[in-house]
Amino acid sequence: MNGIGCRGRRPGRSTSRQGSVRWRVWVLAVALAGSGGGCGELAWHYDYARGLARGQAQNRPVFIYFRDWMNPQCAQMENQVLRQPESREALGSMTLVLLDVRLFEDVADRHGVSRTPAWVVVRPDDGRELGRYDGLMTQEAFVARLAAIGALGPKGPNDVGLSGSGPDEGVGASSGP
Repeated sequence: MNGIGCRGRRPGRSTSRQGSVRWRVWVLAVALAGSGGGCGELAWHYDYARGLARGQAQNRPVFIYFRDWMNPQCAQMENQVLRQPESREALGSMTLVLLDVRLFEDVADRHGVSRTPAWVVVRPDDGRELGRYDGLMTQEAFVARLAAIGALGPKGPNDVGLSGSGPDEGVGASSGP
């Protein structure tokens, strides 16, 4: 035998989807760490279930940011919005989860994410959506929207008025939130 094992796979290697996803998450985390990723100095979780559990344990809303590493608008959102001091301050009261849509398609589908960049804020206790947005937005609009969501608190109502999509609040928009 050539050391590969039966059916062309290495002995002891998992062929399950879970093993494949874990490997891709690890690669993504290493890539983000090496590129200064993770959107600034904030503590991001790269695992959906652990992020939700952490939010529940801390009784803090969970901010889920969906990105696609091949979409230049995601890099623009991260550099021009998420890494800014005002945004980091607004995000400081939430548990943060960063997911690549190519690795977490099921989670993106569950939250109705069809394009990137996108984000969703959910309640820690029942996972109900507090607010969402997909597409680019200005840093000012981002902070205003998070302030409105933060005012609701983790036990606040599900305010559908906080859902949105570009370009009404997108980069270059003249009106506020």
